[in-house]
Amino acid sequence: MRIAKYIAACGVCSRRKAEELVNEGLITINNHKVSDLSTKVDVDKDEVRYRRKPLVLEKKFYYLLNKPIGYVCTNDDPFAEKKTIDLIPDKGRLYTVGRLDKPSEGLIVLTNDGDLAKIMTHPSYELEKKYRVTVKGHVSQRKLDYIVSDGISIEGVNYRVLDARIKKQVPGGFMINFTLNEGKNREIRKICQFLDLQVKRLRRYEIAGITIGKLPPGAWRPMTQAEVRFLKKLDK
Repeated sequence: MRIAKYIAACGVCSRRKAEELVNEGLITINNHKVSDLSTKVDVDKDEVRYRRKPLVLEKKFYYLLNKPIGYVCTNDDPFAEKKTIDLIPDKGRLYTVGRLDKPSEGLIVLTNDGDLAKIMTHPSYELEKKYRVTVKGHVSQRKLDYIVSDGISIEGVNYRVLDARIKKQVPGGFMINFTLNEGKNREIRKICQFLDLQVKRLRRYEIAGITIGKLPPGAWRPMTQAEVRFLKKLDK
């Protein structure tokens, strides 16, 4: 394992910050200062220290959470009253993978595994995410098909979904299932606004085939080993 990746895996800091620590000569391996970022660590034999303190690989945690409305997906906002990470018992350093905005709800992943987070968020992996959206207003399936086939441009940004299908009509509007493989900010809400639809409820229920199941709002469960293995096998 490369030195910066090892430092990050010990929960000290991000990999980019770890590279800075190495460049600044603050890391030693077996009491020898290292400055070469290509240096590799034998996790079974080498002793790595930062400011003379031994570094130990952090235990990895993986959780699925049904994010309730009103919670934010951030670790950094000191003014946020309700954060998704607060719903998980203290397991050390956790962060959310991907985002759901404050008025949205549904499936979110929390982990301290940076490699898994990259797989789930980097555009190159194109993981499918499924949402059920209740809207007020009128839209035809034909218009939704157009967005799937041709996409739309909003303020110079192109939006195109994998699928958008009316599930059923509800009083004053419709329930629509969206499938995306992008991570653009507030994408579904912007598409609905473009279509003159008012979003009444937005819920994500599936990521890469992993579903929210029967988790009630605010509840969580550890990811299964099979789920973690499946996601890690997607790494190219």
